[in-house]
Amino acid sequence: MEKEKRELEEKIKIINVQIENSTARIDKVDKRKKKLFEKGKLLKFDWSSVRIRVPRLRAEQELAQRIRDNISRTIHPKHIFQRLDM
Repeated sequence: MEKEKRELEEKIKIINVQIENSTARIDKVDKRKKKLFEKGKLLKFDWSSVRIRVPRLRAEQELAQRIRDNISRTIHPKHIFQRLDM
């Protein structure tokens, strides 16, 4: 009877240690999940602000391309000689 009692007490100790380890792992996972969630919220905010700025940036890019095209047209030698003929 005493032997069985000790065996059961040992099993209970082992189970309690396993429960503690499991609880510690769960806590660690929960902290990681919260950290990732916060990081995700920040990334979503950053992405939203970028999406808001996209139309303006696209318009600036198109304007820059038009300016480049105008510059290349005016500098091209063919256009220079046409102006001299005027």
